Amino acid sequence: MKIRRKLLLLMAGSAAAAGLLVGAGVAPMVSSAVHGRYVERLRAEADLLAGFAGTAGAGADYPALARDWGTRLDVRVSLIDRNGRVVGDSSAPDERLGRLSNHLDRPEMMQARTEGWGQAYRRSDSTGERYYYLARRLDGAGDLAFVRIALPAWEVDRAEAPYLGLITLLVVGAPFALALLAYGVVRRWSRPIEQLSSAAARVAAGELDLAIPAAREDEIGDMGRAAERMRRALTGKIHEVEVERRSLASVIAGMQEGLLLVDDHRKIRLVNEAFRRVFGLQGDPTGRPLVEVLRRPAVLAAVDAAFGGEREVHERIADPGEDRVYEIHAARLPAEKDQGAGVVVIFFDISRLERLEGLRKEFVANVSHELRTPLTSIKAAALTLLEDPQGPPEARERFLGTIQRNAERMAGLVEDLADLSLIETGAAKLDKRPLDVAALCRDVAAQLAPRYERLGLAVSVEGAEKLVVEADRRRLEQVVVNLVDNAMKFNRPGGSVKIVLAAAEGRAEIAVEDTGVGIPSTDVEKVFHRFHRVDPARSREVGGTGLGLAIVKHIVQQHGGTVRCESRLGEGSRFVVQLPA
Repeated sequence: MKIRRKLLLLMAGSAAAAGLLVGAGVAPMVSSAVHGRYVERLRAEADLLAGFAGTAGAGADYPALARDWGTRLDVRVSLIDRNGRVVGDSSAPDERLGRLSNHLDRPEMMQARTEGWGQAYRRSDSTGERYYYLARRLDGAGDLAFVRIALPAWEVDRAEAPYLGLITLLVVGAPFALALLAYGVVRRWSRPIEQLSSAAARVAAGELDLAIPAAREDEIGDMGRAAERMRRALTGKIHEVEVERRSLASVIAGMQEGLLLVDDHRKIRLVNEAFRRVFGLQGDPTGRPLVEVLRRPAVLAAVDAAFGGEREVHERIADPGEDRVYEIHAARLPAEKDQGAGVVVIFFDISRLERLEGLRKEFVANVSHELRTPLTSIKAAALTLLEDPQGPPEARERFLGTIQRNAERMAGLVEDLADLSLIETGAAKLDKRPLDVAALCRDVAAQLAPRYERLGLAVSVEGAEKLVVEADRRRLEQVVVNLVDNAMKFNRPGGSVKIVLAAAEGRAEIAVEDTGVGIPSTDVEKVFHRFHRVDPARSREVGGTGLGLAIVKHIVQQHGGTVRCESRLGEGSRFVVQLPA
């Protein structure tokens, strides 16, 4: 119920109660005053009649006197002798006087006999009406002993009615008038309170920009100003919390690590997108039991361990299906006032680190393997020369040639490793300038052709006469040299190598095609890996280090391009480089 109605009901009820109390107190007083006034009148009239009765003398016509006095005073007059017999009555015919009962037992008569005056309010036995009776004892009036005056009750009620009506009107009308006045007062005083309450409710519902009115200079105005200060403080705090919440949500959403928050009932309270992506979850799992969403014994065990202790739990889990490895950290969160303890779990994807560690081990093994053969050859040739320094010149030249070839091979390997390291780490900066790839390819073909003339290999450049790209000349020349050199090394005697140049869809394409032995389909994707050899024996025979194509791949990627291999075993290979034109 609104305060306006409460105040109005309170004030109206108070006015009604006050009116009833006043009416209840005043009505009896008025009634008593009216009755007293009539009693005084009856006393005066009784005294007057007593005087007249004393002068009437014996043998007077009492019935006629009673009627005369009754008519004059407009009351009922009864004259009674000492024996209680009614000798005159203004309301009874003469023939009935003898049949009236003895009146000495009437209350007013009994009181008058002892005290001289008597009064009573009762119903008349002879007329059946109610009367106010007043009896006066007569002393020394012969046989006539009492004069009694009776006033009908309805006459007193008629005289009393206007006063009681006025009192009733005041009792009923005054509360109504006060209620109308109270309505205006209550409305005036409750309106600012209702406005303040409505504004506070709207602010509580989220309308934080709504100003709370406080125009009055009283306690209500003070309350409004206090509420406005509270609203501003609350708005500021909510803004701070919202900023922090958005920041936290952005951090959580931007995390590459999976995040899981579990409450003390083992139900999920929060996950981020990375977690859903890691475990392939559809929809929001918030509020669901963890064991229902995630059936990973290692994760469930880590959560249980975190709940059971205070230290952080570290576990490593692998996903064989996707070849992913995760390291999880689970820590127990302290209980808060409105909720129990929880556990937060972070999933770190260490797959790349695991692969890098594998590559590092493979790299060390490959380098060791690549260096072991030339070192063994150099060591054996050197020991042979030391043991027989005076040996045949032909043998000495053969051993020295072995040492030279293997030393050059090791030098080439170290040089390629250093070059690849510079390219991979970004330490090798590119000096990009407009470059005619067609002219560059023709220069490379002219440089390498004499080296393989003894095998009858031919190198040709076809396609676009001019093809300009933004590139580092030295690095791009290294790419073309490695591709053409490999195409000639692993070709057939009398075969050919073609460099085909083309421009398509805003990209420059350099394709190196050979007629060699080709590459098995299982090795096509691996030829750009470091130290990968399709035919290790032949690679060493022709002097390859196994790093040329890896260098090609990284240089092309540095230029924003791509490289791929297309080959069929026994039919030759085709390496395609695409660069932004």
